[in-house]
Amino acid sequence: MVCSYYFDDFKSKISPRDLSLETWDSLFQDWLVNYFLVLKAVVPFMIKKHKGKIIFFNTTNGYTGEGEGEGEITLDGSIHENACSSGITGMMTSIAADIIPKGISLNGIGLGSNYKHSINNILWAVDLWFSGIAEYSCGQILRLY
Repeated sequence: MVCSYYFDDFKSKISPRDLSLETWDSLFQDWLVNYFLVLKAVVPFMIKKHKGKIIFFNTTNGYTGEGEGEGEITLDGSIHENACSSGITGMMTSIAADIIPKGISLNGIGLGSNYKHSINNILWAVDLWFSGIAEYSCGQILRLY
């Protein structure tokens, strides 16, 4: 299963200066809550079968939680993107800790701002997570800058 949110659509509709509660509610609902609801609906079936593979697509912005300086905060992106991307990273790693022992792999792919020029890298990353080659790397995010 792939969880993906096309943030470019949202970027074109929101001003970085728009800090209204309505904007935050909309973004939170569209991005974070929908990822959670998809998992809530599908993961019980994966648990029943003791197998499944999930990929979270995200951006490379916000709190990374790993890798580039352990818990580094990037300075790219708007406050909206950084907050939601950080929320996705936190949710993904927390949920992964619960479902990995039940036979389900959950990994992420973080896309940089030039992701449209990295289609081959994205396809390689999807194949890596779905193929089982990296079976012991559950709960990891591969960041494609």
